[in-house]
Amino acid sequence: MGAAWNSNAHRADRLFEQAERALREAEAKGGRRLCFYEPDTESGGWHDDAIFVAEVREALASGAIHVAYQPIVELSSGRLRKLEALARWDHPQRGAVSPGQFIPLAERSGIIDELGEWILEKACTDAMSLRAEGIDVDLSVNLSVVQLRDPEVAQRVASVLSQSGFAPDRLWIEVTESALIDDQALLPLHQLHDLGAHLVIDDFGTGYVAFQYLTRLPVDALKIDTGFVWGLGVDANDTAIVRTVINLGRELGVQVVAEGVETESQRAQLLALNCRLAQGWLFSRALPYDALIAAYGQPRGAATTSAPATSGPPPAANEAMRLAALEACKILDTSTDEAFDSLVQLASQLLSTPMALISLVDADRQWFKARVGIDVTETPRNIAFCAHAIAEPHQPFIVPDTALDVRFASNPLVTGAPNIRSYAGIPILSREELPLGTLCVLDTGRRTFTDEQVGLLKMLAAQAAALLDLRRRAAELNDLIRIRPQPSNQGVDVQLGTALVEWTSDLVLMLGTDTTILYANSATRTMLGFEPSEWVGRSGLDLIHPDDLADASRALVDAAAVSGADLPHLLRVARADGSWCHVELVANTLVGVPGLDAIVVNARDVSEKQQANERLMRQREFIDTTLDNLTDAVVACDENGILTVFNLAARRLHDRPGRALTTAAWAATYDLFASDGSTPLETEQIPLVRAWHGERVVDAEMVIAPPGRPRRLVRCNGQQLKDAAGTPIGAMVAMQDITGRRETESLLRHQAVHDQLTGLGNRHALLPHLDRALSDDPTGVTLAFIDLDRLKVINDNHGHRAGDHVLTRFGQRLAAGCEPGDLLTRISGDEFAVMRHHREGEARDSDQDWMSRLRRAATFSTTFEGRLFRCDSQLWHGERPRRRQRGQHPQPGRR
Repeated sequence: MGAAWNSNAHRADRLFEQAERALREAEAKGGRRLCFYEPDTESGGWHDDAIFVAEVREALASGAIHVAYQPIVELSSGRLRKLEALARWDHPQRGAVSPGQFIPLAERSGIIDELGEWILEKACTDAMSLRAEGIDVDLSVNLSVVQLRDPEVAQRVASVLSQSGFAPDRLWIEVTESALIDDQALLPLHQLHDLGAHLVIDDFGTGYVAFQYLTRLPVDALKIDTGFVWGLGVDANDTAIVRTVINLGRELGVQVVAEGVETESQRAQLLALNCRLAQGWLFSRALPYDALIAAYGQPRGAATTSAPATSGPPPAANEAMRLAALEACKILDTSTDEAFDSLVQLASQLLSTPMALISLVDADRQWFKARVGIDVTETPRNIAFCAHAIAEPHQPFIVPDTALDVRFASNPLVTGAPNIRSYAGIPILSREELPLGTLCVLDTGRRTFTDEQVGLLKMLAAQAAALLDLRRRAAELNDLIRIRPQPSNQGVDVQLGTALVEWTSDLVLMLGTDTTILYANSATRTMLGFEPSEWVGRSGLDLIHPDDLADASRALVDAAAVSGADLPHLLRVARADGSWCHVELVANTLVGVPGLDAIVVNARDVSEKQQANERLMRQREFIDTTLDNLTDAVVACDENGILTVFNLAARRLHDRPGRALTTAAWAATYDLFASDGSTPLETEQIPLVRAWHGERVVDAEMVIAPPGRPRRLVRCNGQQLKDAAGTPIGAMVAMQDITGRRETESLLRHQAVHDQLTGLGNRHALLPHLDRALSDDPTGVTLAFIDLDRLKVINDNHGHRAGDHVLTRFGQRLAAGCEPGDLLTRISGDEFAVMRHHREGEARDSDQDWMSRLRRAATFSTTFEGRLFRCDSQLWHGERPRRRQRGQHPQPGRR
């Protein structure tokens, strides 16, 4: 056994380390003994901190401490994606000193800040030099919790990046979960992220604290601990944890890296679980600078993954025809249009990007018909991303990372405002299939776009193309309907009347009482393609679509009875080319001409209007279908607070159809509760109502409890919607079902702090209790480590099931020997720890009595599968029970 008390330590991790050192000393002295930690037993090979600090500084100066780089690769291809910088020390007398030895000593002695800054500076400088060798990838560097307690750590990192020229957003900072439970480290972590660096949680899954901070910290990546990766396909729990972490990363939109991959089997299983990135000896050990170049570098002069120059956009095919088609739309430099604005707003919301545009590429500029997140209305064509997109008009144009693309690395739109880092654009095509511009989304961070997201952009671009074509048709129609010159004033006579009728753009017919056409004006030619003489003498009903004959006859009857005058009827009339023209028709009885019984028919071409209405209906159907195909639930209301959008996912969550309810009826109708699941939401607390009142709703949680169905916990994000003039027109909220994620987090939290075999707490359960005890208990704490001797003998001779049984019974016996308030945990395979609070006024000698009670409790016998195992706190052995006569006691087994 080994024990330590808090007079020599003021932090949980230090007390934990001291108790473990005492246990190792007890084992080194032959076992079967109790050792207390004494300060002079802790040397780590260096008995004096000053000597250690001097040797570290000498090693930095001589190059004995250097930086090696372990590749982080793409699992599917083995392609290099990142490098993790790792410190290595080749000591002239001690040989290779493990970072696990010298990093804790550097933290204790106070030189860790100096050492850590040197490692970061060296790694960034090497990374810049590696670019010339064709190795241009991101860099991952570890920061310890001690470094993160320095309030100036973010400024130190910024200074190193500035001096080396290494971009902040290419830096990934790895921290362990011990940093996440340290309140002093939280602000520096946020400052580092604000600087542009990415935050990585190392050894994720080994402690519960990561979940506590996962939604509070700007986490960009999770690293699966090596122990779980080694258990893939061997241990069902390890496999389940790896799968859960990968799925959790995908749900949160963060990268997941598997550490310690050493076999092809592990690689194959990780690929099957959709893990994309990994590192380990299967791919490469940590390599010195020169070895890294030899393994991954390119020959001098070979192309690298990035370049400082920016390539101009290629010329578009059929440029003259393309510009003519754009000019025909009569849309350049026009005012804002709600129809176009709604498309970019929808694109920005659906793809969660801060910027979205409908960009039209003119001869020397790109002009924005609609925009979200960008202040300017146009930019030069030679720097336009959209000018590249229209060069390949029949496929999406995607740029995941502008900094790694030779065409855009030094583009002023990348290096300055609006700081474009990723782009996805779909060309908008004219009726001749010529690219007029794009519908695109842009982001300030690197990202990829899924096939589903690209598909949504394509549908929105098609709607933009349809709107542009309507504009073009309207312009062409206005050219046809032009003002005609007035005749000379020779009195109001029949000739003047006939001339006016001829000049009108509407179709005018005069019908006899038997529907025979007596007269047709020249619009018969311009509107329908017939010469007027072709229709005189024929029945006017011959012009009408068969399905509309009943409405046409009713219009003529009403006109003859003078009861339906000036009542329009929507009908279809024939064109010469066989198509049908939609017209709005008004029929009236001819008056003022004695002896002539006739009906005058006036028909206005409303084909464009009808087509626009049909397109609008299709657009609405498209938007409804798009919303129904989203995995997130989406609800929206209008400016009066009436529900207008309730997509399929929302209907499934609520188990009710969406209804046009007022805000006062929402809570009662849809069974909405606070995140605790029991407090009903008041109307003003509902996320959509909050957004309707102008609040930006971010990660609000509520519970939806449909009658007779399981409750679902959802996370809500939304905002007020405004038109182009800034007037509120409603609100929209997207809801993500996080019930499964919370259940997974709960399971992982439980697994992270509990030993699966004994049910006791584990190492990660012990540390927080130690922290609290050391800060709250003024009378002291003792921590004892208890090592179960010869467990390996039991496992080897009788199997692991027997060993597991003995371990379980051992834990139960220790629990029975503990005092009230003691904390018993299993910290590793055969090691247990007990934390004891000293009572006020209790002598130090009481620890000896306490340890003796624990040893007595651990002296017992147990039977497993017919075999007797005995423990006398010194030695375990196994034997089969022997038959004995009445009154005889069992004989001890052979040791």
